[in-house]
Amino acid sequence: MSIHPLQALVREQGDLPATVRLVLRGVTILSIVWQGAWILPDSTLWPWKQDAWVPRPFMWVAYACWLGLILTTWGPRRFRPRYIVFARLDVAFLYISAILLFLTDDRFAQEAWRPATSLINLAAAMTGLLLTTSAAVEVLAVAIGLEFIVLLLQSSQSGGPDAQDIVLIPVYALCAGVASIVARRGLIFGAERVDLVQRDTVEAESRLMGIRLIQQRISRQEQRLHETVLNTLNAIARGGVKVDAALRSRCQDAIAVLRRMRTIDSTVPAMDSQDWRHDLEESIVELRDLGMAVYLTLDVRGTLPSEVYAACITAIREACTNARRHSGASSVSLEIATSGGGSRSRATALRIRIGDDGRGFDAEQNTTRFGLPQAILGPLTDLGGHVSIDAQPESGVTISLDWQAGVFDSRDFALRDLGMSARFFAAPVLTAFTLFGLISLLMTGQELVHPIFGWLALLAYAGIAAVIIWSTRSSGIPGWLVIAVCVVAPFVYRLQGASLTQGVQGNWAEWASECIAAMFLVVAAAGRPWWSWLAAVASWIVIQGGFPLELIQPGCAVIYAGALYARSVRHNARRYDRINEQRLQELANAEVAEREVELLSRRYALLDESGALALFTGIIESSSDPADGAVREQADREEHYIRAVMRIGAVDGAVHEVAAEILQWGRSQNIAVDIDLPDGSIRVTDVSDLRVLLTRAYSRADGASSARLSARVEGNFLVIRLVIAGCDDCETPAERIGAAAMVCLGEGDLMVEARYDK
Repeated sequence: MSIHPLQALVREQGDLPATVRLVLRGVTILSIVWQGAWILPDSTLWPWKQDAWVPRPFMWVAYACWLGLILTTWGPRRFRPRYIVFARLDVAFLYISAILLFLTDDRFAQEAWRPATSLINLAAAMTGLLLTTSAAVEVLAVAIGLEFIVLLLQSSQSGGPDAQDIVLIPVYALCAGVASIVARRGLIFGAERVDLVQRDTVEAESRLMGIRLIQQRISRQEQRLHETVLNTLNAIARGGVKVDAALRSRCQDAIAVLRRMRTIDSTVPAMDSQDWRHDLEESIVELRDLGMAVYLTLDVRGTLPSEVYAACITAIREACTNARRHSGASSVSLEIATSGGGSRSRATALRIRIGDDGRGFDAEQNTTRFGLPQAILGPLTDLGGHVSIDAQPESGVTISLDWQAGVFDSRDFALRDLGMSARFFAAPVLTAFTLFGLISLLMTGQELVHPIFGWLALLAYAGIAAVIIWSTRSSGIPGWLVIAVCVVAPFVYRLQGASLTQGVQGNWAEWASECIAAMFLVVAAAGRPWWSWLAAVASWIVIQGGFPLELIQPGCAVIYAGALYARSVRHNARRYDRINEQRLQELANAEVAEREVELLSRRYALLDESGALALFTGIIESSSDPADGAVREQADREEHYIRAVMRIGAVDGAVHEVAAEILQWGRSQNIAVDIDLPDGSIRVTDVSDLRVLLTRAYSRADGASSARLSARVEGNFLVIRLVIAGCDDCETPAERIGAAAMVCLGEGDLMVEARYDK
């Protein structure tokens, strides 16, 4: 077995997923309680009570390592990674002490071997709980082999161990070790599965945060669309504007807004990878296009929680927009640093600095301008971060964003539920000790007065174990089964005792105590009711007697350890359920939000047909004169078209699809179309009849000058109406197809109307 340097061990634990780290911490706590309750009440395991001097110092060191485990588990945080060292030393010195007790005790009686046997059984259990699977297998194999050799050598001496002792003492320790190894490995495997699920939910959460970020950007872009594009087009259409620097600046801003709106579906930030360069590239390019020098410094270690990352991207983009529009700076610097994380772990701290050398502003008087509260101050502050703005007139602006993770992260949980812990804990423990009972019964069968009772007891024990394992397939042990086990266990013990004579009480033929103690460990650790451990203690006292001294004996210590573990699992399960319920809601919200963004992108794709971009470019390049009548008329048409696009709802509905088709038809025919639709989805799915008549109306709309589409609730009907004005020839008879009709209103007006039940 290789021994890693301390720094390598600490780094190894730091790279483990949070769920696995918490499982390991819970298992360490279990081992501390188990070992303390095992050795402290038993005076035969106290170092100063040993007749031989050789084992004493090693037992003292084992006690010191146990105290070291306590210190590194509950002591100062900087000591905690060192628990690995104390765990390995603790296991090693427990084995050494046990072997030395076997070698130095010359009384050659089973009572004399009891301390050594008890200590090596404890060491075997600690091996599985405190060491990694591969190391535990190696250590257990070597230790059990060495124990077997020691017992075999002493068997040749008078009064030495007999064949039963030589076989069953190592077998019992082997069962304890194998059960703990498999149980620990199963728990870690379960935690790894939880971590995979957690990663999936974090990715979904990241997707939702990315979509929300896009929605925020769309909202800001829509506001800027009205402030820049529509207002500029309206000013040009009214006339009287001059081609100067201010107009060119307004046109430049309008072009930037239109480009963003038209490509909104391709600007989804790479939330899963948290690629800062990718997600900030567009903002940096816009600054450089204006001649600004942009300096980006990244020192990123580990990933941030998705919502924090989304808030930071939002804030940095808004700060870059402010610098581009208002600062007049020649350079902008971006410094981003995270700390506390690794290649497979979350960052715990963040520091961002955004500075420019522009004209600045009075921070005390202008904190409500430039998107500071909504896009910069608000998002990160809501997540526990801190934002400060250092700005003075003519001295540039520096924005600082800082965030630090809390001591307890709400995402850290050990296990999915009690069922997972029960499933991985019950099967290996009960299977191992059922096999121990079988081996014990086979080797001591000739000593039994009534072997049939022994076999019936073992069969009953195996049946109860099978029922427990079966019940833990999807959840913890139910309350009715806990009661049943605690009631039946004393009868199993009495049935096994009935197979013995008074003279053989206490030797290996009495296997039921060890096996029932293991069963009660499972009941305490995996029982669904909180009182499972109390029922197990009560049943154990009925079996062993000796109340109240039995409460501080190793049998009850095993139950206490299981109860402590179950308490930790239940606590983590409740936390997980609260978090998971919220995440499931976020998953549902993500699907809705993603669909909404998709529909918005489809709506804004209609802006590709607008000529406003070419119009603004012509004014900037002086190839178009805003005083020219044709230019003013074009500006009016473009304003009209863009406003109509913005009135098409961002919902998935047949009526809105028809509205988009009518708008595109009007654009191709140079016909101004007004859109007047209600907000939200319109419950009409089949508009095939309306589409047929619309196609015929298009063919008769020669010379049309305008059109208006509206949807109104009239009585018990939803009325969808398109009126095309100024047609050259609409003297045609009325037509009706299903719920739709087309009629001529006179004076060149043609109307297509459809009535649908609400």
